[in-house]
Amino acid sequence: MTPPRHVLIGGLQRSGTTLLARILAQHSDVSAFSDTGFVQDEGQYLQSVFPTSYAHGGPGRFAFDPAAHFTETSPLLTEENKSTLQREWGSYWNLEKPVLVEKSPSHILKSRFLNEVFPDSYFIFMTRHPVAVSIATQKWSGTSIFSLIDHWLVAHEILREDLKFLKRYAIIPYERLAHDPEPIIRNLEKALSVKKSPYKFQLDRRANDNYFKLWNENFHPQVSRDIPILNKGKVASPPGDKPLSSRAMRYLVPVPRQTSRHFTTPSHMLLTNPLFESQDAIARFGARIKTFGYSLEDFSLCPRMVAK
Repeated sequence: MTPPRHVLIGGLQRSGTTLLARILAQHSDVSAFSDTGFVQDEGQYLQSVFPTSYAHGGPGRFAFDPAAHFTETSPLLTEENKSTLQREWGSYWNLEKPVLVEKSPSHILKSRFLNEVFPDSYFIFMTRHPVAVSIATQKWSGTSIFSLIDHWLVAHEILREDLKFLKRYAIIPYERLAHDPEPIIRNLEKALSVKKSPYKFQLDRRANDNYFKLWNENFHPQVSRDIPILNKGKVASPPGDKPLSSRAMRYLVPVPRQTSRHFTTPSHMLLTNPLFESQDAIARFGARIKTFGYSLEDFSLCPRMVAK
């Protein structure tokens, strides 16, 4: 295949997408968005073709909305829209460079759509431990850790199925990039057919530790680690929600509707009893999370980089 021209980076918020984009932008053959005036120079804000992740609920929520998943069957995938997106993003790149980088977290659900717009793309997806991502995202989502871990799983399970439709991609665990970036970046240089280049890395190998400490102290005390507890009790489900079984019961807390230019909060949020959040998450999601190489109980586990 010919060398990829477009490099599109995705992954949930706080997974390292900005970090990777800034590293790649140091290469003399790469052009990436910078000084756009928009949040983290994310391309989702620099186009008029598809809605931003905030239209689907924002960080920690957007993957729950089926409409946030864009594929080659999307009605927005018209020739006019293809040209529009190419033109709008192209105005922020130096088109004389052989490699053009763009990153937006919501690309974790849009790769098949974007692959039709930019057929010469190489996709890079950043992953990070669900506990670190969930606790770091809670300040934006306002939802429970239980719900945020659920969201992490939903997003990554959609991505796993979408990868079957992509010819060129890499999946990079944040933890491995932070611990030893050199081999990962060298592999990417080969995949992008660019020369070896020096980089300045500003990485924190212990970035997850504070989140793991919060998990152990506030959500998963050592004393109850061996006792999975599932919340039970009568709760009222919002209209349209499927009834929850007694072993999958979650508390629904009514919240006032708040509307901003980005999104409207739902009338209910999924919130578990804080004392049982981790136990619920381990019981319900633990086995599925292990299929991605992470664990809610053994934080030393980490998946390897995958490249195709």
